[in-house]
Amino acid sequence: MGLVWPVMAQDADSIPARLPLFEEMEPEVEVHQSESVNQLLLSRTMGVERKYEAVKNGFRIQIYSSNDQRVAARESSDIAEKVRNLNLGLDVYRTYNAPFWRVRVGNFRTQDEANEVMDELKDVLQKQLPELLETGGIYTVHDEEVVLMK
Repeated sequence: MGLVWPVMAQDADSIPARLPLFEEMEPEVEVHQSESVNQLLLSRTMGVERKYEAVKNGFRIQIYSSNDQRVAARESSDIAEKVRNLNLGLDVYRTYNAPFWRVRVGNFRTQDEANEVMDELKDVLQKQLPELLETGGIYTVHDEEVVLMK
């Protein structure tokens, strides 16, 4: 004789009915780090000339964006890998900001700089990855923080 589990219908006040849908949530990650770790990191970087600087309000080139959850995670991963393998000398960023998966490249101080590289990138992609140009367009986007060489 098998096990039998009672199943009860859930009403509108049940816990699952009151939980927000994943799409409605704004996930956050909070990092708790001891002061000793902060001091160790500072001691390792003191006196080291940094080759890069973080700049607020920069630009990147967006080459993929989709909110189709069935395929977007895999497609964005595949596209990011293909672009990295072209060895264009551009940093490749794959991000998820609910509900969108995006792939962006480069770090630019101005939109004009990004547009200039974007034109060259379109030529390369037309030859190397023409299917990428069919996925919805490539354009420059404002990004909150980019990393630039000094």
